Amino acid sequence: MPAKSEIDHNKLIATAAKEALSPLGLNRVGKSRLWYDDHGWWCIIVEFQPSSWSRGTYLNIGVSWLLFEKAHWTFDVGYREQGFTPVKAESQFADALAHVVEQAHPALENTAPGSPPSPTRIDITSPSR
Repeated sequence: MPAKSEIDHNKLIATAAKEALSPLGLNRVGKSRLWYDDHGWWCIIVEFQPSSWSRGTYLNIGVSWLLFEKAHWTFDVGYREQGFTPVKAESQFADALAHVVEQAHPALENTAPGSPPSPTRIDITSPSR
């Protein structure tokens, strides 16, 4: 059982992601850190990637082409949107997560329903700073 002072950063990530991504039409894959918006033959994916060394998250946003059946998600276009955001304190991480999920909004809101992203509508290949 975690120590009382330990921060449940996975719960903070899930809450922040749900608040920001659900209204944009994204769905969570089970209890994972991966969210997706299925457009039939392509899919936008947003991943709050964990680190192997520290508690926190990276923000990955990309497009996965669904041209053939595969057992996993791929970042066929795009990937790392923001560097690592570490957990230092609960309030610090909650504030940092608010900024992280804000990074996802421009990329997701600029995608026209039913059409795949292009460099003129969505920039998921370079970090937003």
